[in-house]
Amino acid sequence: MALHLETERLILRDFELGDIESWLQITSHPKYQTFYPKEECSPEFNAHLLEMFVEQAHQIPRTKFQLVIEGKESHQVIGTVAFRLEPNDQARSDLVWR
Repeated sequence: MALHLETERLILRDFELGDIESWLQITSHPKYQTFYPKEECSPEFNAHLLEMFVEQAHQIPRTKFQLVIEGKESHQVIGTVAFRLEPNDQARSDLVWR
């Protein structure tokens, strides 16, 4: 089941393969790249990540949620947010936006 959450101004949803252009635009930004090793900033690496995000959305039980942050009016991808359930009842989250 696809995850889709809406606020007054934003949509949070699962990644789709069609988001590749927006995802590569985010991951190629110099500010994004300051937080990651050079080898994790290539278009090839990030295309693979997007495919992995799509696969994770179909896992049961689902423990990894990498979501698109989309402007509700513009439908422009403006970032991503992640929630991960880790072993021992731990959780992790990340947020990236432009």
